[in-house]
Amino acid sequence: MRSKAVVMMGAVVALVVGALVLVPGVASASSSVLYVGPLGSNGGNSCQSASKPCGSIDFALSVAKAGATIKLQAGSYHEQVAITKPITIEGVSDSQSVIDPTALPQADTDTDTTEPQLYVVDVKDTSGVTLKDVGVSGSLATPTFDTDGLACGQDPVGIYFHDASGTLTSDAVSGIELPADLFGCQGGQGIYVATDSSSATPSNVTMTSDTVGTYDKNGITCDDPRTVCSISKSTVTGIGSTPLIAQNGIQIWASSATLTSNTVTDNTYDGPDYAASGVLIGNPYLLTVSKNALISNDSNLYLIQDQAPAWVYCGNTTSSCTNPPDSSQPFTISKNTASYATNADSQPIDSGYGDGIDIDSVTQPSSVVQNTTDDNSGNGISLYGAAVVTLDKNTAAGNGDGVYLGPGTASATAGFNSLLSNTVSASHFEGILADTATYANLFESNSSKSNTGYDIQDTSTGSGAEGTNNEWSANTCTTSSPAGLCYTRHAAVRADTEAAAPLGGAVGPARGSVVRRVAVR
Repeated sequence: MRSKAVVMMGAVVALVVGALVLVPGVASASSSVLYVGPLGSNGGNSCQSASKPCGSIDFALSVAKAGATIKLQAGSYHEQVAITKPITIEGVSDSQSVIDPTALPQADTDTDTTEPQLYVVDVKDTSGVTLKDVGVSGSLATPTFDTDGLACGQDPVGIYFHDASGTLTSDAVSGIELPADLFGCQGGQGIYVATDSSSATPSNVTMTSDTVGTYDKNGITCDDPRTVCSISKSTVTGIGSTPLIAQNGIQIWASSATLTSNTVTDNTYDGPDYAASGVLIGNPYLLTVSKNALISNDSNLYLIQDQAPAWVYCGNTTSSCTNPPDSSQPFTISKNTASYATNADSQPIDSGYGDGIDIDSVTQPSSVVQNTTDDNSGNGISLYGAAVVTLDKNTAAGNGDGVYLGPGTASATAGFNSLLSNTVSASHFEGILADTATYANLFESNSSKSNTGYDIQDTSTGSGAEGTNNEWSANTCTTSSPAGLCYTRHAAVRADTEAAAPLGGAVGPARGSVVRRVAVR
């Protein structure tokens, strides 16, 4: 659960902070490759020889031309790094070339709070920046945060892309935490990508094969309209069960993201009212989540759509904004594995805790296809107040309810969803449950068997199949309530209900209501 150990090699370099300053008598380096090492020296050095490297990254940046590559030799670099031009910083490996300052006196601004962002690496107002095979650690700086009097009014960040674009490849970020007595202050982000509402250079960052661990609040955060993140083959690991803070492994908020083949584990909160998330997504613009392994988080994947200003951050000077998704590009959640979600404070079933995949109040056309959800303490897949979502060929085994439809955080009903060819088994309660607050959903060709409760249960009432308010057709099951939902064919309810009750209309009391409170930064 801890990130890779940092290998310290060579002498310790001096702390270098502050603005980049050209040293008198030293021209900008003409070479496209510069070298930095703990045993190097600055002075009149041009950094162009591996046998005579510069002594700090900050100095190398001051003499490098745009487009240059700075190669870090093995060792520890005790400095904050601010990057404001296209540059590549390449280490020997993420455990051998490590940026780990002993204090973080310099700060950037945040795009949606007034908290200073105490960065280890800051990339701002530029594009074409690459970090490869570099370790980034805040562990040596952590003890200094108690001395500045800011308490919870600060946010340490490992790597911050602020109105900037670039790539992170095979980097390791760790130790981005507040001290023990301040842990839980909602600060501490491994990687943070954000865009000011007035910026002419929105952030767009590609992350591949990165590792993030020992963070306070979020492992990776992508915030704000016009921000775009592509994250693949990366590993994000929380600290496990804790009463101090509801962590999120990856948080995507009001931005666009593609998440592919990542592993996110051990984000779980055992305090009251809030839940941690493996992947927490709110109000995305474009979204694809595919082939990820999400394991042992309070909610392995939680997607919520709510356009109220409180949910969308648009900058310190903008009171509200909207980030409507592109309806021609459905949200896609496919081929993910979501297992062993936790529910440490024993919230009731169907409340949004301990679920594999949650789709909450989403009205954007969405496709949830070929996912596997198993052994989650809550539900396998839940549609809380969602509409126009297609669940197709998913497998849910050994969960609370296998598949649940009911009320959501921002929407009173789940309606006009299509559940097709899903396989549900061994649920501890119901296999497939359509709660009272549902209507005009299509359930067709699903298989539900060997569940402790009913294989299929629909507690709604209306003109649909067997007196329910939904359409049930060609489903395979043994037990149902009301009786007759197995193999039932009925095709009139969606048209009838649409005419009688438009989306969002009043519904009756539900079996339970969503009480989950997302722990957004």
